[in-house]
Amino acid sequence: MKANSIEKAGRTAEVESKEAEMGRRNEKIVSLSSQKKDTEGELEKTDQYMTDLQKPCVSADSKYTDRKAARTKEIKALKTAQQTLLDAFKEQAGKKFLQK
Repeated sequence: MKANSIEKAGRTAEVESKEAEMGRRNEKIVSLSSQKKDTEGELEKTDQYMTDLQKPCVSADSKYTDRKAARTKEIKALKTAQQTLLDAFKEQAGKKFLQK
């Protein structure tokens, strides 16, 4: 009888321990499932962003060299316009900007 009560106490403690372990693992599963859902959402957004970038970056109407040449031309035109404005203001240095 005494051996059975000792065995029963040991088994009861083991059951409680296993139930506590099961509770911790279930909480971990819920936490990881939530984290997985968030990560999948971020992945979906990133995939959509990559898809949206395909058209302008990879399969654009113009090639990189064409875009680079257009930027170079625009920069040169802006520098010319800047120099023209600087020269115009140098000529007007002694005069008022608006004269009557």
